[in-house]
Amino acid sequence: MNRLRRILSSVVVLSFFFSTVMLPGAVMLLGRIDLPAPGSMVSLSPGYAPVLMKGIRLHADNPLVFDFIMDTGIPV
Repeated sequence: MNRLRRILSSVVVLSFFFSTVMLPGAVMLLGRIDLPAPGSMVSLSPGYAPVLMKGIRLHADNPLVFDFIMDTGIPV
């Protein structure tokens, strides 16, 4: 039991180390972050309207059946 706890603790410590120290450095080396240069102007993103739930229709004969009335999310 003590040996299992030690192994588990080592795995947790190593995973935290690699995710906080090694991963950001590897991403920076690969150049996978597509961010604009500091100080440059960033354009606006297109408008977005998410899908909204307008209502629920309940069935009296079967209380476990619901009809969801949805409003389509059309981009603005």
